[in-house]
Amino acid sequence: FLLIIDNKKLSKVLNILNRKLKRLSLELNQDKTSIIDLESSFEYLGYVIKKDKISVRRTSIESQIKKIAYHFKHKTPVIDESDIVNRKNKKVFIEDLNELITGAISEDKRYGWLFYYSQITDTKLLYILDRIVEKFFMRSDFFNRQVHPDRKSYVKAYYLMCQPDVKTNNYFHNYANYDTKSKQIEYLIARNLIDPETANDLNAEEIKIKFVENREKKLKNLERDVHKNKS
Repeated sequence: FLLIIDNKKLSKVLNILNRKLKRLSLELNQDKTSIIDLESSFEYLGYVIKKDKISVRRTSIESQIKKIAYHFKHKTPVIDESDIVNRKNKKVFIEDLNELITGAISEDKRYGWLFYYSQITDTKLLYILDRIVEKFFMRSDFFNRQVHPDRKSYVKAYYLMCQPDVKTNNYFHNYANYDTKSKQIEYLIARNLIDPETANDLNAEEIKIKFVENREKKLKNLERDVHKNKS
């Protein structure tokens, strides 16, 4: 836990803390206890806290950039002769990229890098991340070296997530929107997770199971690097 106190009260607060912990048969681990002046920066749960700014640990920023790079390197479809196929593939690619950027909402819970670090004040970092995403687009032949108009922004998502309607805001991918068998089938077919020719042979429960399995896998992936880099 983190305490921010006036330096003049430090001794008194530590005494109170030690007494309360002792009642619980606990004590401070001195090897893991640090007393830091707020003039200096320090890390806490993946955040980097400075006197005038709250930012993100470098390793967590790098992990987020690697995810974006991996998506462009391994998830960009091969250019097809059919414009219809290319449009469909671009749509899926952009949807999944946007989920990496903004995070996702499922069963009223929020997932993803930006949702976890929603307390930052270092908005300059978000502009840098948006610029990095743009550079990946401008190196992509599949996107004609142009930024796709449906690409979402770290900066815009950051300001929108502070609004009271965040859980219903369409800017964020919400898995609650796939509330019918047909919508779940469309989602699964677009990502080649079921055969379109036999999809209708599956009943609603079978489709739901496949959809939920994919949803949980994607949400786990969104959270993995956040928790790995926050300790």
